Amino acid sequence: MRIERDSLGEIEVPEEAYWGAQTARSLVHFPIGRERMPLEVMIRNLLHSAELLADACPLFTRFCIDGVEANRRRIAKYVEQRLMPVTALSPVIGYDRAAQIAHKALHDDLSLREACLALGYLSAEEFDRLVRPERMAHP
Repeated sequence: MRIERDSLGEIEVPEEAYWGAQTARSLVHFPIGRERMPLEVMIRNLLHSAELLADACPLFTRFCIDGVEANRRRIAKYVEQRLMPVTALSPVIGYDRAAQIAHKALHDDLSLREACLALGYLSAEEFDRLVRPERMAHP
């Protein structure tokens, strides 16, 4: 046994245990595994939990979902700042050049498009035709 400490003091914990004082104290005060809860009690608790969730859904919808609108400008900005869409370029310009674009975008604080144009690997039209994040978001 080893001695562990928590806000309630010291308690012995088995040497091989991967837990500390709080878990050891819980095992002492709230034993688990000795008795099974009656099936009727488990079913009643399950049904009560389902009822609570069902009652909460309309309120969650009313106060957390209704009226929420996507800020499309912000979303477009976040998408433009991501490096992941560079994978769409690999089949056309190769992995090494796509990696160079991602590296330049990251280190020079550029969009992938700006980095690609700066490196001269594709025209703006070619980049826009190949990099379509909305296509990458769907199966």
